[in-house]
Amino acid sequence: MKLSFVETLDFTRVVYEYFGGDAAFANFQESLLADPERGDMMPGCGGLRKTRWRDPRRGKGTRGGLRIIYLYVPDAERILLLDVYDKDETDDLTRDEKRVLAALAQSYREEARRSRHRNEYIIEEGMITMATERPRMFDRLKQGLEEGIAYERGERTLRVTEIVVPDPPQSYGAEDVRRIRTRMRMSQAGFARLLQVSHKTVQSWEQGTRRPQQSSARLLQFIEHPNLLTSLPHNE
Repeated sequence: MKLSFVETLDFTRVVYEYFGGDAAFANFQESLLADPERGDMMPGCGGLRKTRWRDPRRGKGTRGGLRIIYLYVPDAERILLLDVYDKDETDDLTRDEKRVLAALAQSYREEARRSRHRNEYIIEEGMITMATERPRMFDRLKQGLEEGIAYERGERTLRVTEIVVPDPPQSYGAEDVRRIRTRMRMSQAGFARLLQVSHKTVQSWEQGTRRPQQSSARLLQFIEHPNLLTSLPHNE
């Protein structure tokens, strides 16, 4: 599975202030990758979703923590991260404001579908600064959707993170395990050391009395298909 996380300029500007660092923000992105529809639909806003996340600055859990608004476009493999704010901030939108956001959300979906194969661009690190006084929520969402549309048209640069997770590994049977081990010219004991399991575990796999569990199956998948590792995104 692959998703590209597109950040609006305001989101990029405040992301570290709210999440507290790369690790916490990466955890949030991984949670969306696992369940892109985890956020509740915002009524009348054209598919915008709002989800909760823990607030590391104030030691708050999800109930009293951050609120994140985003737009998920599954057929373009995109999530547009629009806004992050505290639970305490008023987030009421008028009916007219919702209509404006819904129309912009639809425009973004159309542009994202057309541009899904366009090269991504990364905003320069020096452009990330701490937040001062922020506009009200409607203005942030409206501006963010307009920025997203411009990005998909290739008219402006936004920060984008692409996360790829290989498909779940197959269920490896006795013949599969034996074939992989034999191809590597390893004994059962040596193969067990490689996988960090016991010799008896490898024996039970090859006898068909047990099957490799998820973590072991993933290792077998990477051994059998090493190109999966080189296809994963990495930082230079």
